[in-house]
Order: sequence, then structure tokens, then C-alpha cells
Amino acid sequence: MGTLEEVVKATASDGVPWKTIAVAVLGSSAVAAFVTSVLDGMRSTSSTRRDGYAAVSTVLLRRVEFAFRIRRRAGDDPATLAALSALGSDIQEELARSKAWVAAESKYVQDVLLEVCRAIDAEVAPFCESAWGMPPVSQPTGMNLSGWGPTGHGAQLEKLNRAVARRFGWRRAVPHRWWGLARRHGWLD
Repeated sequence: MGTLEEVVKATASDGVPWKTIAVAVLGSSAVAAFVTSVLDGMRSTSSTRRDGYAAVSTVLLRRVEFAFRIRRRAGDDPATLAALSALGSDIQEELARSKAWVAAESKYVQDVLLEVCRAIDAEVAPFCESAWGMPPVSQPTGMNLSGWGPTGHGAQLEKLNRAVARRFGWRRAVPHRWWGLARRHGWLD
């Protein structure tokens, strides 16, 4: 076309005010910048949320695996017991932190998480107690537990994953009260 001055003269001679064109050009870039900024923010928030929920799933699985760690301990010496005690404390701290994060992020997922935690604790606690009462493993064959240990956690983690899925994509726009209503009526199961 040419210089800006030539464009302004050409549009002015056609009866199109150059101010309208300038506003349209500037406005469209401002709108594009705003939309880009919003989408980047949503992507960043979604990534943070995804990492938070991954940490929740990890600590729940660590809670289940703790029973196996106790059962497969190599000794009852103070160092081994201290390491297991520290691991148990770390898991409890991570779980408390995860529960607090989920409570701030979503009431609906918090309710599901608390239900899942109760179910996992009810299954895992007796195995932990049983494992502490068993002798340490002294032979490699003792590492094969032959079906001993908690096994129902998969269904509980899947329940949590279904709740978490509602925190991403179009489902995030649906109020949690609607999900609660649908859940109470069994429409989602």
C-alpha cells in the first residue's frame, strides 16, 4: 500500500474516517492481547491445579504402600524403626497439606477426597498394625507377600480421579452444587 500517510489520505478521500481505522486496528490488537493473556492465565492455573491433584494421588498411594514398607522391613533395629517412623510422619504431613490444598481448591473434590481417605484408612490401618506385629523379612523370599496387603485402593483412587476430572475443561464451569445433586441421585456413576 505505502506509507501510513498515503493510507490515511486514501481512506479520507473514500469517505472512511482514518480515526475509525486506527481505533479498529489498535482495538483488535488490544483485544487479542487480552484474550491471549486470559488464555495463558487459564493454562497456567490449569497446570498448577493438575500438579496439585497429582500430588494428592501420589500421597494417597504412598499411604497405601506404607503398609508394605512396614511388612518388608529388614529389621527391628532402632535405625530401621526411626526411618519407618519418619516416613510415616512425612506421609501424614503430605496428606494434611494435600487435604488443605484441595479444601481451598474445590469443596466438591474435598468431600470426595475425605470419603476416599476414610475408605483407604479403614483398609490400610489393620494391615499396618498386622505388619508391625510380624517379624522382619530376613530372606529374599520373604519379600513376596503372597497376596498380603491392601488391594481396594484402586477403586478409591478412581473415584477421586472422576471427581478431579470435573475440575478441568468445560466441567469446571458447572457449579459444584450441580455435581453434588447429580452424584446424590447417581446420575454420574
